[in-house]
Order: sequence, then structure tokens, then C-alpha cells
Amino acid sequence: MRGLFLLLVMLLAMVVGAQNKYVKQGDKLMRKFRFEQAAAQYKKAVDADANNIEAWEKLANAFTTMADYKSAEAIYQALANNTSARPVNKFYYGQVLRINGKYADAAKAYKQFATASPNDPRAAEFKNFEEDIRPLQEDNKVYEFATLPENSPASELGPAYNAGK
Repeated sequence: MRGLFLLLVMLLAMVVGAQNKYVKQGDKLMRKFRFEQAAAQYKKAVDADANNIEAWEKLANAFTTMADYKSAEAIYQALANNTSARPVNKFYYGQVLRINGKYADAAKAYKQFATASPNDPRAAEFKNFEEDIRPLQEDNKVYEFATLPENSPASELGPAYNAGK
């Protein structure tokens, strides 16, 4: 019985060591700006232990750094709903939702963050996110787009002078 216990402890130590190895490799790659490779290492750590919150957070951060907000959103959603994860993940989830144009969902995430971390300054700043962004989503009719006779059938970014014209 004692031998079986010792064997289980050794196996657990090997698994934890492998997870930490992947996270350390990922950290090293992140410092070298090799974000895709770092994400792959963090993914290996997550695959080895689905409860490794640190690896999940670092994977989400790697995706955010690479501007892969769709992938980051899925991971932050899982972290935001995980009671073992840090409450700040609710804030980060709101951030990627906002980037992905999901403003109503972002507002909910920010409110959940404010409830979980009421003393965090970001909680107060984003508390009224939905109301704050509403005017920015409305068409205030200040600008009107028109096609000028000088326009060609191609896409122009802006007027420029060429040979005095």
C-alpha cells in the first residue's frame, strides 16, 4: 500500500513538472516575442491539466497579444465563469468582448467584475460602460459622405495634389 502511494506521488510530481515545463517554455518564448509558439506551449500545459489556471490565463494573454480576440474570448469566458480563477479575468473577458463588438455582453462582464472586485478602480471606471458607449453607437448625422466628381471607380483614401491638380 505504501509503495502504491509513493508511486502515485511520483506520477503526480512528473505531471506537475511537465505542466510547469510547458509554462516556463511559453514564458521564455513570450519574452522573445514568439507568441504563436508560446501559445502552443501554454496549450500543452492546459492539455496536460485542464485545471491549470495559470496556463489558461497565459494562453488567453498570448492570444490577446497576437490580436486573436476570437480565441481569447473563448478562453476568457471559461476563466470568467471559473470560480478558481482570479476575478480580473471577468474584466479581461469584458475587454475582448468589447474589442469583438459585443458591447451588451461586455457590459455584463464588467458588471460581474465590479461585483467580484468592487475596490478595483477599473470596476468604477467601467461600471456604466453600456450607458457610456450608447451615444457613440448612434448616428448623430454630423457627417455626410458624398462621391466627388474627381473620384475614380477605384477606392480612394483621401485627396492629394499631383502636378498642381
